[in-house]
Amino acid sequence: MSSKDYEEKRSFRRLDLEMPVKYALVSSPDEYRQAEGSDLSAGGMALHCKQALKPGTEIKLVIDSDSSNYPALEARAVVQRVVQNEADDYLVSVIFHQVI
Repeated sequence: MSSKDYEEKRSFRRLDLEMPVKYALVSSPDEYRQAEGSDLSAGGMALHCKQALKPGTEIKLVIDSDSSNYPALEARAVVQRVVQNEADDYLVSVIFHQVI
């Protein structure tokens, strides 16, 4: 079966990119942590981080821009799903609910 032999159920197309992301709990907005972001779409993204976040947790994300022509992307998101990896880190799926 080729990768095109399935029906995509996502509402938005994902960008297969990896980028550094800073995130903070909305309850502690000044305590940013580092994560690696991937699978960015208009609806959300995946984070690879050391902290086990609980589904339903609200976070603030910042993705810095490498260009002075484009501002950093800031968004508020809700944790949808968390999977612990073997390397003692976590794959955290988030859904954007506000892009700032």
